[in-house]
Amino acid sequence: MGMFDSIFGGKKEDKKYEEFKENIKSHLNSGNEASISFYVDKWDTIEQSEMSDNWNGKDYTIYADIFVKNAEFKYEDSLNDFYVCLENVKSISDLNANDFNFSPVVSDGESVNIKRIEWEEPLTAEEEQDFKSFGGVNELVADGFWDCDETIFKTGKIWRIEVTVGDNKYTLERND
Repeated sequence: MGMFDSIFGGKKEDKKYEEFKENIKSHLNSGNEASISFYVDKWDTIEQSEMSDNWNGKDYTIYADIFVKNAEFKYEDSLNDFYVCLENVKSISDLNANDFNFSPVVSDGESVNIKRIEWEEPLTAEEEQDFKSFGGVNELVADGFWDCDETIFKTGKIWRIEVTVGDNKYTLERND
């Protein structure tokens, strides 16, 4: 704790966190519908994905990791369950997305890392040459649609949480 933290009674982030937690607590068992969203650090989200299609009569599947620059997630459990998560830590910096039951909502800015391509039938030497002339796997990736099998996080650090309960909206952001 820095000198000013001790004079003013604790870190600013900790005080905001306690206020946020008390606001959530005031709505427990209220029966109001709650929506909880959280955002992780930039480039922290990895969507382990696959894409299956057909090129020149040959079926293939491409496996890749898609690194996402910005992503929003929806917390899938109840407000009471969310409060239990809040109760067990001292600040937003102590929360980790890996501990939440979530579903992706929005993402933008992607970088694709191709792990491998599997062909249902091996390409002939002539097809290999045609495939290279076509632009190879990069061209298939540019034209395709990815199915996300699993979302993982490099660190899981959460930088922003938004909770809406009825007409009330509460936001908490990390200060670092």
